[in-house]
Amino acid sequence: MKKIVSILLSGMIAVSLLIGCSSTATEDNAVTENQITESVEYTSLKEDETHVFDKELIKDDGTYTLKDVMYETVSKSPVMETKTVEIKDLYEQNVEAEQEKTFINMKGKEVLGKLSDVSYSDIIITNRTAEIESTTQSGYVISQPTAANSKTVNYVDEPSNQTVTAVLPLIDFRVTTPYHWESDVTVPLRVELYDATFYMLNGKYIPYNDEKPALTGYETDILTVLNLPQESYRITDFLWTGDVYTENGVQYRNAAASGERYVAEYTAYYSDTVALPDATGYNAQLTYSLDSGDTEYTIKATAVYEKEESFPVVTVVITVVSILVGIIAIVLILFLIAKKRKTNKEN
Repeated sequence: MKKIVSILLSGMIAVSLLIGCSSTATEDNAVTENQITESVEYTSLKEDETHVFDKELIKDDGTYTLKDVMYETVSKSPVMETKTVEIKDLYEQNVEAEQEKTFINMKGKEVLGKLSDVSYSDIIITNRTAEIESTTQSGYVISQPTAANSKTVNYVDEPSNQTVTAVLPLIDFRVTTPYHWESDVTVPLRVELYDATFYMLNGKYIPYNDEKPALTGYETDILTVLNLPQESYRITDFLWTGDVYTENGVQYRNAAASGERYVAEYTAYYSDTVALPDATGYNAQLTYSLDSGDTEYTIKATAVYEKEESFPVVTVVITVVSILVGIIAIVLILFLIAKKRKTNKEN
């Protein structure tokens, strides 16, 4: 009897030890085996910007609860912004863009932007006009001429490859070269020889010189013969231009008077705004890159999750078996006690 009880007690103690060993092993492995991490990288304009992780993660082996979140700044760089400048109604793709230009950034500060791109778009340029001008010069004249009230011109419009006829009104008329004596007078004339001693000029007998006709004292007579006003002309030289010749029984000799005119030049100015045909062209868009004043941070967030504690299956089995063994042991003990009492009564 004592031997049976001893065996049962030994079995119960062994089962209890197995339960204890199983429980200790589970606790030792919880720190390393029951944790997982989730990481994510994101950008933000704030270095302390946090990331929201799920409070729980459900995996195949169980449920994990968020325990901690760690942050690390991976990199940082200035945030750039762009500004655009549009140049309209170009006839060629040849815009002369500034490589650097000053702008006001998002922070309200004046910063230098650098040209990063130039793009063109095709357009039809409408409502075109041109300021057409033209002039008419009088040349040297001894008195003011009369200017025409308008002038018709043909304007070649290269962008549309068309010629536009325009009537321009007179807008100004003035002296552009002041009055002065201009040596540009040369007038031919013919004199009649009276005899070998004189020749006739303006009804006067003038001594004949075979080398050169007389000039001094006869300038006015020469102008009268030439029908030139004395206030605007003056004779400075008089030359024979040929030999004596006879015509219808009369002897003649050709001469040339040269001198100066008192002249000025007048210019008439015509101008108007003239409508032009539509033409193909381009709009240019200039893009500049500049510092916005902000900094962009790349942040790595790492979340630590821990597996929720659960009673191990082995422990459950051993516990159930232990309880069953205990119950059986108790039942056997009670049975043996009852049997022993019965035997004692019989004796």
